[in-house]
Amino acid sequence: MAGSNGNPRSGVRTLAWLRPAQGPLVRAIAARAGLTIETVGGPSTAGRGGAAHGAEGFEGGGEWFSDLRQALTACDAELVLLAAPLTAGSVGEPADEERGLLALLRSKEWTVVTLEPLPGAAARAPVDATSASGLPVIVPLLRDAPALRAAREALENFGPARTLTVSMRTGPGAGSLAARLFDAALLVHTLLGEPDAIDASVVTPVAASGVHEAPPASIDGLHGDLTANIRFAGARAASFSLSDRGGRWFRGLTLIGEGGCLRLDESGFDLLSPTGGIVDSTRLDAPAPLKSDEPGVDPGAASAFAEAIRRALDPRASVAPPVDLAAVLSIAEAALLSARTGQGESPATILRMARSA
Repeated sequence: MAGSNGNPRSGVRTLAWLRPAQGPLVRAIAARAGLTIETVGGPSTAGRGGAAHGAEGFEGGGEWFSDLRQALTACDAELVLLAAPLTAGSVGEPADEERGLLALLRSKEWTVVTLEPLPGAAARAPVDATSASGLPVIVPLLRDAPALRAAREALENFGPARTLTVSMRTGPGAGSLAARLFDAALLVHTLLGEPDAIDASVVTPVAASGVHEAPPASIDGLHGDLTANIRFAGARAASFSLSDRGGRWFRGLTLIGEGGCLRLDESGFDLLSPTGGIVDSTRLDAPAPLKSDEPGVDPGAASAFAEAIRRALDPRASVAPPVDLAAVLSIAEAALLSARTGQGESPATILRMARSA
């Protein structure tokens, strides 16, 4: 990924890759981030009529590309916005498709942001796979959100943390459960380090047959609800409660340690002393709906995505710490594997296998 030259501005030429149902959210993101979506496409699973319907409402007109390579060749974009999974609807082997598309995305002078984890597995992460190595920027990450930036001083003075609880919820279309799992795994890795073991459970959507779908073999396309208990060496612990079927957008955490208790979500944070007194507190402006928002658009989700995209486009923005993609993905994959096996699983084992592949 190459960064944009110059200041953030309105009218950033954008290629959007999305499912037709994501159109209202993507348009709401564009309105907040100053994007002009000139080229649209996505996995064509609904036939020509569905694809044409998906292209409606965008500046670029009625053509809908069902092949991302063709869309990239046809456009003159400054920004590529991947709202749908990169390989959704592909006919080839997903891992091979992902590698080829990532190589193409990294070869051009455009900024690439993705709502889904890319790469989608620790074994597919390049050796240099950090967020600063030219890969797509995964957005939005709570680690880099305004509330976490506001709490930076409080975190620096917090002292050793011993317990972390992460809760993330969203409705359909604003990223999969895999996206929320990656977001939460990054927080765990950042605040507590590498876990020893993860014991997780997932509740998948109900299939047409009336029974719950089997958990997938990889986090790609993971949907539903996930809870996890996470163990570390020493006196530390963490837990997740995540869902992409949870209604209104919410992301928050509670961190407990010698410094007291930090309660944080995207509306701000409160730092409490060990005896319960308020040491520090910050409130941020609540996301407001726009007149252009279509029915069903969640202002919180649209604002979170737009803020992260603006930062990705802004050369003056402080550089976020690199993400060790393989390590974070191994945490996410250990959670999914535990949900499949019913046993605690080790991220270190998955990471070791990924790096030896």
